[in-house]
Amino acid sequence: MVETRDTDNIIELFEDESRPMTKSERTRLKIMASAAKVFNEKGFDNTSIQDIANDAGIAKGTIYYYVEKKEDLLLSLIRFAKVRLFAKIGKGIEKATTASEKIEIIIRNHLKIVKTVGPVMPFFAQSLVSNDSRVREIMAGFRREYLNRLESIIKEGIQSGEFRQVDPGRAAVAILGLVIGQALQFKLFTGKINTKEIAENTIDIAINGLRQGYEG
Repeated sequence: MVETRDTDNIIELFEDESRPMTKSERTRLKIMASAAKVFNEKGFDNTSIQDIANDAGIAKGTIYYYVEKKEDLLLSLIRFAKVRLFAKIGKGIEKATTASEKIEIIIRNHLKIVKTVGPVMPFFAQSLVSNDSRVREIMAGFRREYLNRLESIIKEGIQSGEFRQVDPGRAAVAILGLVIGQALQFKLFTGKINTKEIAENTIDIAINGLRQGYEG
């Protein structure tokens, strides 16, 4: 029996809240949600296009309308997650009043995405070591945008006096490293990613480390 609740949660996470989605976009989103769910359950290597089609309740040929092979589906999932992540971060930051709140919004939204695509993180790590990998190219773009946003917020916090004097670029790299490093360790050594624990650990270390008067 198909577990619809997990798929529905992923769809809600990835939905474009700014406008109604077309039928084609909704179908593509359903495929992405089922791919993430089945990758989580079976692992990337053990998942077939048919498995994803079965979970989505659509014909296998419908998936091939959007992608040519499983690897392309994974890349589409990464791109989709990246777009939705920064959209949700941007919307959340608009309502935040302090630099600390903005950093917390970035971390928590990042981990919601990690929970969705986290099961294929070992595959990401393997692909990132190849200079011509399409995964590496996409993730490099994600890293640049993520670090630019963090660095800008850290500078803002320094200027307002909320944060002590630090190198904004290095601090941004350290925060991203905390999130990714913990997620990889959880996945590789426990098989599951405890996003709640990672969020609390990262927010505590990052915010306390940046605030004025912090003594390391």
